[in-house]
Amino acid sequence: MHETFTSCTSLLNHYMITLSVKAILHPSSTILQRPELARYVRHVTEIGKFHSISATGRYTTASRTVHRDLLSDQGDITENTLKALALCVNLEAMTWVDDGPTTEFTFLPFLAVIRAHPLRELSIRTHSDLGTELKELRVLRLKGAPAHTIPTILSHLVHLHSLDTEYPGSCVSHPPGAVDTPPSNLPTLRQLTVRTSAMNRFGPQALWRWILGIIPKPGLETLDLLAFTIDSGFSEVPRIFILDLARIHGSTLKHFSIGEAQLTLGDIACVCAKFSQLETLVCATASLDIESVMESVAGAKNLETLSLQVQWIPSGRKDARQFTLGHARDLMLRAEDSKLREITIGPRIYKVSEPAKNSMTH
Repeated sequence: MHETFTSCTSLLNHYMITLSVKAILHPSSTILQRPELARYVRHVTEIGKFHSISATGRYTTASRTVHRDLLSDQGDITENTLKALALCVNLEAMTWVDDGPTTEFTFLPFLAVIRAHPLRELSIRTHSDLGTELKELRVLRLKGAPAHTIPTILSHLVHLHSLDTEYPGSCVSHPPGAVDTPPSNLPTLRQLTVRTSAMNRFGPQALWRWILGIIPKPGLETLDLLAFTIDSGFSEVPRIFILDLARIHGSTLKHFSIGEAQLTLGDIACVCAKFSQLETLVCATASLDIESVMESVAGAKNLETLSLQVQWIPSGRKDARQFTLGHARDLMLRAEDSKLREITIGPRIYKVSEPAKNSMTH
């Protein structure tokens, strides 16, 4: 069995750790032997299984019991890793990957060490609730956390401004009988990315309520929805979600990107009218003709990027569905103060070339 560990530095391109039944080779040994290299480390990735429960041995670090999987010639791998990590005084980002149930015990000693470093980003893939230990985080990526636990996690991250998280499309957002009342002390998020494996009859309505529940405070600038599978007939975004989102974030939202989730042309017009600072709009829609599409975005005075996946509804006009360079130019030059510089309709991309602002390519 083999696993890999990668730690990137500006001096040493990649370290690699190989786990076999005989030994574990970890980059911490190199750092401890040549501590002058530690200052070049900017990003560290740790895999929790290398430090998790095993019958082979255990020891105490940072007043907590920490276990390890395998004995190796390097001695206590977790202890050595923590010592090496402490030397990485210029560390900017750390990724922790652990699908086991003991993350709270294995990760906290690492957290205690990185608190002293100028960390800008911490990415965690875990099934444990670590919110109470991460109060100073500004940027957080979560993978594997149950959707209904995320508001509780966020309530402990008062300084958080960017969240990248998963939403299980085939599951409800909270246990049966739970009340949809978010904690009162949620952070003011500026960027929210939601990744969902499916949008189908089990998930969409709960998804929209859940999104609104974690962004109750004004200030959101970017909403990015990434759905890997969208079932036909279950992908339309409800108008009430748009209105509720605008009620809270109408003056701040700049980037509204929902991938292939569908808006009606009326909903697009609503988005363009309600979000006065809108710069980016990405979604799917359906239309009889090009003119209706162009009319739907007329209210977006600050729009810079438009990307639409259009399902063309058959009509009697042969040219109704042929979006051309001329249409793109007319849309970009619709007003003297138009800021629109990039348009994607289906597979075609039209953008203004720089520095020649009067020219356009596609």
